[in-house]
Amino acid sequence: MNFPVTIALMAKITFHQGAGSYGLLSSALAVGSVIGALAAAQRSGRGIKPRRRTYLVGGFLFGICETAAGLMPSYLTFALLLIPTGLTFLIFSTAVNSTLQMGSDPQFRGRVMGVFMLVFLGGTPIGAPLIGILAEHYGPRSSIVAGGVTSALAAVGGAIYVIVRSKTRDDVVDAVGERPHISRIDRREHADTQLVPAQLPVRLRIHNPVGAKYLSHR
Repeated sequence: MNFPVTIALMAKITFHQGAGSYGLLSSALAVGSVIGALAAAQRSGRGIKPRRRTYLVGGFLFGICETAAGLMPSYLTFALLLIPTGLTFLIFSTAVNSTLQMGSDPQFRGRVMGVFMLVFLGGTPIGAPLIGILAEHYGPRSSIVAGGVTSALAAVGGAIYVIVRSKTRDDVVDAVGERPHISRIDRREHADTQLVPAQLPVRLRIHNPVGAKYLSHR
């Protein structure tokens, strides 16, 4: 996320451009970010929770686009590659943010998002000097390529973790012979009472085949 550092280095040192050209590069990145934000808002407006593949593929494509941008030979091609870089980054970050907020319990959501923001933004003061040192010794391109490769590898690692975890869960299900399920006992068993439908008790039975436990709630 240290684009203000890396783009400035690319504009001044690699392409020998001035402040106006740096502004155009920032605008290209912003255009892609706006497109990604609109795409994410359209999905959110339909009430669709992001799938795992959304942020995993988004993170991987972001790493690929950033790496490709760092290897572009000219100023124009570098600026054009910043558009899909900003787009994929916004899709990834929005999907992760939505997943964490929708998947955490309300009483823990504040702490979950606090840890998320610590990881998401708190590493910038550490990463920025490292990016500067890398660019000073190996050139500005190396700083962008290193960030892109790291992002792509992180997405691949996350995908491997999800696959292994899913396979482990399927093995447990296969050993037990059935998946956990939730069954609802219908209100019709209380049809002979004088209660109105909204007052009828509802029992929810959760069957956990792994522990063979039943939980009833009235």
